[in-house]
Amino acid sequence: MKRHLLIATALVLAGPAAVAEEPAIHVIIDPQPAVDGTMEVPSEKSVVLFDGITPPNGFSVSAFNQTCYVNDDGPASSTTGFTANNPGYTTPFGYKPMGPVSVFCAGNGPSPAGVVARAW
Repeated sequence: MKRHLLIATALVLAGPAAVAEEPAIHVIIDPQPAVDGTMEVPSEKSVVLFDGITPPNGFSVSAFNQTCYVNDDGPASSTTGFTANNPGYTTPFGYKPMGPVSVFCAGNGPSPAGVVARAW
């Protein structure tokens, strides 16, 4: 009985276990001017925007008159990326692009497709 009482007393006196708090995540925006990537994109061809430079803080792409897709993780296609149709796709606040941004237009409208793009 004494042995069980001693163990229980040691657990009570030790107090609750300390809970580690996760550090706060801070979003750092690198102040740079926006870069224009507006261009005409031929149908059924993946095209890299912004001269192949990965935007440091985010991007926005809008396509008109065609179904287009944008991707920052390899070449865009009809099965990868995000749709960029009107009103377009804009990266969420704090999102850092993974790599160069590409756009693919499916060819269901006039070719080439007008694509308006901005990077910041």
